[in-house]
Amino acid sequence: MKQRIWGFLKFGVSFGGLAVIFFLFRKEIPSIVQILSDFDAATFSLAVLIFLFTFMILVLRLKWVLKAQDILISWWSLVYFTAIGFFFSLFLPSAIGGDVVKGFYIYKRSGKKLASFTSIFLDRLAGGLGFLTIAMVALIYYSNRAELTQVRNIVLFFFVATVLFFLPLLSRRFAGGLKRITIGIPAKKIRSGLLHLIDHFKAYREDKRILLKVFLASIVGQVIFITVNFVLARSLRLDISYLNFFFVIPLVAAFSMAPSINGLGVREAGFIYLFSGFTTREKALALSLAYDALVYGVGFICGILYLFREGFSYKIVREAMAVKEEVEKAEEET
Repeated sequence: MKQRIWGFLKFGVSFGGLAVIFFLFRKEIPSIVQILSDFDAATFSLAVLIFLFTFMILVLRLKWVLKAQDILISWWSLVYFTAIGFFFSLFLPSAIGGDVVKGFYIYKRSGKKLASFTSIFLDRLAGGLGFLTIAMVALIYYSNRAELTQVRNIVLFFFVATVLFFLPLLSRRFAGGLKRITIGIPAKKIRSGLLHLIDHFKAYREDKRILLKVFLASIVGQVIFITVNFVLARSLRLDISYLNFFFVIPLVAAFSMAPSINGLGVREAGFIYLFSGFTTREKALALSLAYDALVYGVGFICGILYLFREGFSYKIVREAMAVKEEVEKAEEET
């Protein structure tokens, strides 16, 4: 029942947000269509290629995260698992998350249930830290803009919170103290989840080079991802400085974490709000729609790959959800 309510909430936020945006821009739709129809195909194709390269960098990051947990899976298998997860997160968001599918396939290959799903969470966390780091640097660069004070404070809060979350886990002494504090948490589900996370961080405490490699891969991946958006803007003949994207895109990514269908509706609003300081609102919305076309186009191709290799079956969804529930129960019983 909770999952259905959560699914309806995300659906409402995404499509409600899109409805509001298109209503507000109803008079500008012809000019937005004109901007999109005047795109440069060669430059757009370059953006797609760079996006796929970003995909590969993030797969490399996941491979290092899994290796720390003694989960050894081939490069191309992880590319395939990531592609399947990408497809599910875009086209079946209310039924199952892409991370759950990816974790399920990793578990099937490795046989390590808890480690597989915890590694996916740590991979996401590392990606978030990379984005927040870039956002902090960009906000320092734009420190003279008074209107960004509130945004700067929000980013600073999440950045400090993420760093403070990581640091105790990387110190044996702090991890022991954190474990003793965690045992006193009355909420069993939260307590068990944190205890497992502390235990899984043991591998990173013993070899911090892995964590450094994961963090650097996040930074490189996010820089390339930001470049994708810059090239997309160029394909629409938008004259926006490359440096401005280092400020906008991490914040758009942060906005996209709000309850929604993979950021849909929220992301477009973020593009309009943040890019409006550097270009017109119509061009900002056109850029967000070009990004949607790229992402959903790649996701559709991932779905075709999945269809040809395995044939779409809802059985995978049921199995993945069942394994996820088993993981949650195992954590609660610990």
